[in-house]
Amino acid sequence: FNPCAVVETSAGNFQAWLKHPTTFPKLLGTFAAQTLAKRYDADPSAADWRRFGRLPGFTNCKPKYRKSDGLFPFVRLHSHSGQQYPMAEAFEQEITTLYEAREQEHEAMRLESSLSPRRGPRLSNLSLERFRSSTRYQDRPAAADIAFCVAAFANGMTEDRIGCALKTITSPAIPALPSELPTSGEPWRRRRDGPSDEHRCRDSPLWFFLPARQ
Repeated sequence: FNPCAVVETSAGNFQAWLKHPTTFPKLLGTFAAQTLAKRYDADPSAADWRRFGRLPGFTNCKPKYRKSDGLFPFVRLHSHSGQQYPMAEAFEQEITTLYEAREQEHEAMRLESSLSPRRGPRLSNLSLERFRSSTRYQDRPAAADIAFCVAAFANGMTEDRIGCALKTITSPAIPALPSELPTSGEPWRRRRDGPSDEHRCRDSPLWFFLPARQ
């Protein structure tokens, strides 16, 4: 892992830059940086795709680095080859495999969590009445209904229970639907015709989209 550049950002603090064979996607790039930081005992807070390096020739103006004379240290370039490190191709394959394995593990954990009976107490705290009485949705019952549907769906509440809640609790403050919109049938309707599910609450002419669960 020979770095293509080594920069001293302040006394005793260095940034080592590696030249990968390709530009990694953002999340994969962060995972690669975090993995290398862990292996080489580097600062994990600096290992992120959004982290920018300091330019040599400029000063590091963090207050803690102010010198006794009131000045700040210059950022120094210790070495620069511009060359790709020898393990680049092998590391790209390794880090991609590790990242995909981690994502699969996280997805399995999310699925297990969504099916776990321990979600029960969370659902018990969800009620349409709480959303409609919230000051955040004061005089906006349609917005309260949509917020409730999104929260309930995200926490695994079944469509029947959500529909029942919308049908049971009514509010005179909710305006009537336009005549061109159907008002009969279920209090909300769901249609699968793409990567997302489309929903409409009975008491609101607004449509909103929720991610389709696989």
